[in-house]
Amino acid sequence: MTSPILNHTQTFKDHLRGNLKNGITCSGEPGQYVPYSFLLNYWRPQKIHSLLREAKIPGPKPKSIINNYLRVFSILVYTSKLHLLQSLISAQKNDSSLPWSQPPEFLEKADPEYHAFFSNQWKFCPVLLDPDDDLCDTRLHKWSVLPFEERKSVRQPRPSGREATTKIMVVHDDAHAHLPRRAKVPRLVLLKTYEEIYHDEYRLEREANNVFASKEIAPCKGSFHWFDEKNGRIGTLIFEYAEHGTLLDLYLQSHPPYLPEDIKAFWEGIAGPAKGLHTIHKQVGYQDGLHHDMKPSNILVFSKEYIDSKLVYDFKIGDFGASYLIPTNVTLEAINRGTTRTYAPPEIYLGDSVKYIVGPTLDMWSIGCIIIEAAVWLTFNERGRQDFRNKRIEEISKLPDLRNLGYGDCFHDGSVALKCVTEYVNLMKLHGRPSDKITPEIVNLATENLLVEEDSRINSLNLHSRLRAILNDKRSSEKLDPTHSLEAYQTKSPSIVGSGMPQQILTGQPLRSEPGEMAPFEMSGDEKISKVSTPGPSSTQPVGPGKLIESNPSSADEAEVYIDQLSSWIKSKKTQWHNDELPGWKLAQGQLKGRDFVSLEPFQHSTYQVEEQNDTNWRTKIILIDNSKSMQKYREEVLRWVSELGYLVKELDPDGGEIRCTSDHTKVVKFKRSTDAKRFVSEKFADGKGAPCNMENALLGVVDSIREPQSTVSSRLSFITRSGSGPKKTTVLVFTDGVWDSSLKNGLIGVDKSIESLIKHMKDSGIGRPNISIQFLRFGSEPVGIKRLEFLDDKLGEKHEFDIVDHKPVTACIWKILNGAVFRGTD
Repeated sequence: MTSPILNHTQTFKDHLRGNLKNGITCSGEPGQYVPYSFLLNYWRPQKIHSLLREAKIPGPKPKSIINNYLRVFSILVYTSKLHLLQSLISAQKNDSSLPWSQPPEFLEKADPEYHAFFSNQWKFCPVLLDPDDDLCDTRLHKWSVLPFEERKSVRQPRPSGREATTKIMVVHDDAHAHLPRRAKVPRLVLLKTYEEIYHDEYRLEREANNVFASKEIAPCKGSFHWFDEKNGRIGTLIFEYAEHGTLLDLYLQSHPPYLPEDIKAFWEGIAGPAKGLHTIHKQVGYQDGLHHDMKPSNILVFSKEYIDSKLVYDFKIGDFGASYLIPTNVTLEAINRGTTRTYAPPEIYLGDSVKYIVGPTLDMWSIGCIIIEAAVWLTFNERGRQDFRNKRIEEISKLPDLRNLGYGDCFHDGSVALKCVTEYVNLMKLHGRPSDKITPEIVNLATENLLVEEDSRINSLNLHSRLRAILNDKRSSEKLDPTHSLEAYQTKSPSIVGSGMPQQILTGQPLRSEPGEMAPFEMSGDEKISKVSTPGPSSTQPVGPGKLIESNPSSADEAEVYIDQLSSWIKSKKTQWHNDELPGWKLAQGQLKGRDFVSLEPFQHSTYQVEEQNDTNWRTKIILIDNSKSMQKYREEVLRWVSELGYLVKELDPDGGEIRCTSDHTKVVKFKRSTDAKRFVSEKFADGKGAPCNMENALLGVVDSIREPQSTVSSRLSFITRSGSGPKKTTVLVFTDGVWDSSLKNGLIGVDKSIESLIKHMKDSGIGRPNISIQFLRFGSEPVGIKRLEFLDDKLGEKHEFDIVDHKPVTACIWKILNGAVFRGTD
């Protein structure tokens, strides 16, 4: 006959079997555990009372067992050893004594009772992230169960061969459900484990995280160690997981923010590590502190809990494995032990052969490098950041001492900042977004106060206060540049309710000047700028025969739509079937359909009637892709632009556009769908990888295709028609880095000649300047490419007093890219 205790044991096991949860042991093996909430629900006072009575165990009250011995009681029932309960209560072996590492005094290690209890206790006492428990370098058994589920595992190398295995874990809520609500348990944690040979790194990082209590430091939720079969000490740190990874991950996986408020939020995030460094450098009770390895991969990126925006981040300093903490009244100096060379200062560049004494100024140089690199990413995207790194490598390759020491991509030449750092700072100032008033000031702060000689560097507190001053400056923070603000539209002109845009823009009506004000108009060709009053629908103006009057309305590019915003809009339009418009959409339609100028026809010999062109006369879009050797690294970015701009062209012009590559400019594909354009480029892009770009021939082929249909026009005025029946107006979009075949002709390698031939044809044929435009879209930031494109943009039109060329970087506003060469105000 089965005893009542065995019946209770079996019933308990049956219920337990369906409620066991999968966790992981310290050694990484699968493990199971019982949530404490299950025990609370299962062991009701009446059930405990009935079992104790049947087992003839007097004394303990059910309430006392629930409050103090619930786990111990459950283990005894599970192992059918309930007869030990009274002895354990007498020895005060309650739940707080778990897990056992040694038997109680009344048992021996060899006793079967102890063995049964010891081997089964682990599932009843998982390791919890309880703030009330001091999980600080706690020694755990290799069978201890963590209520975590592994999500993925990566290997993160560290300088000087130091390595830590990291695992991202999902924390089980049910294991912590019984804890007070004030115990904030993270949903994800990162376990960072150091082997025995890296115990010093584990100790340094653990001690540093115990000392530094700051919201700018990555929060450590606990630490523990255990011993493997070879008695090797394995240490593990538990960090709250950064859902966005590191700052380096952000560079690689995200696109830079483009709205002024998001740019400000990004720099506010960067200000966090500056404040965190002050916590490290001036910790109470310590004469000196040093992170010693500041770099993007050691800055963790969290979301701010109280702001619902993916662009608002919390940046926190992590990885203290190389840090120093020197207590007060201790004679000790910090010796360089291998900070990452990319971000190391020039004063320790012989670090492998010389034991340098280091201090907080080392961290200040490093964060200066981080700021400059972040600014390059903001301004020129991830491709620009990679170009910046390649330029540093190129410059250092000419410095054998640094190159041979492994400083392949650092920011200095062994003494001062590299020349290319200064070059990129200047490029950012010249080609940054006009509405971004913050980044240039922060770049100046870094170059003038951080990337300087050691004695001249400001401290972390000074850096943080200066960053806050820049961010709180009304000139560079919340107030947008009036020329790039949607609010500027709303204050200048009455708008249709809910549109956010002026009524004139939405309806296509001309923007009116105030009474008595002269609105500016620009004459095409070789005519000088004059001022006339804005023509109404039936007004007439005496002007020279056969000339075009180019209007100068508020342009769509003032809405500042960038490629990321366009991508999101296209994705949303495709998946949600919405009718929301991009800012500036209506005006862009007018500009691209022919409302960018008005035409004049002879009327009674000396008076010419102003008439808007027919809406069907859209601007033809010709896309020329530079697929040469130097452009191969931009393949994915080019395909993205082809896809997004191709979609926009399709939406704005039902006739679509045409596309060709420089490797074979005679192969022309007409497209009405962006997927067709993208497929063509994807298939042809690698064709040009073996040679530099012959842009002269490619662009001349495009020019010929534009010029030939117009050469049959017999009259100078036949191009300017009442109904728009003549040749279409044309915009040529050239995707290039400006790095063309330098073996050809002059520095411009003949491209200027191709454009000059088109200018001559237009002037000879009486074709107005806005009718044909060439827009260069620049990829990367090669100085030679920028110099060439700037000449074509600025100097060529000035030379001929006939400007049909513009150039914009890929970081520019979409409308400026589409209209830059048409409107001189946008150019």
